[in-house]
Amino acid sequence: MKAKREEFERAIAPVLADLDRQHPGALRLELEPEESELQAWLWDADGSGTGVYLGDGWDSEVDAVLELADKVQEAAIEAVWGITGSGNWPACPEHPDAAPLSPGRHRGAAFWWCPQDRRAVAEIGSLSGIAATLE
Repeated sequence: MKAKREEFERAIAPVLADLDRQHPGALRLELEPEESELQAWLWDADGSGTGVYLGDGWDSEVDAVLELADKVQEAAIEAVWGITGSGNWPACPEHPDAAPLSPGRHRGAAFWWCPQDRRAVAEIGSLSGIAATLE
């Protein structure tokens, strides 16, 4: 069973906002009809599409955001690669040439984490063009 449309839209919005702040237009969201098995397509500039959905394996809105952050990140890495030649999204402000930030939980919220030093960098949905590391 998939999530209701409003749950899906609420969970994907902060992830897409972060992507759009750093790479405007990298992915375009196209919602599917309610009866579709998929809930949306993410289209990149070269016309490649990735189907995304939010199943029923989540217990909270934070879990839903984290699930979709992981799915959007896969599509975004390919899209950003096509734009910049580097698929590092979201890039860590402390280690911009290392692996991209990873979605994870921090203080009860969905955050982007640095895989290098295991620090919470920014809450998903609040990542700026240049993210600041939280102390």
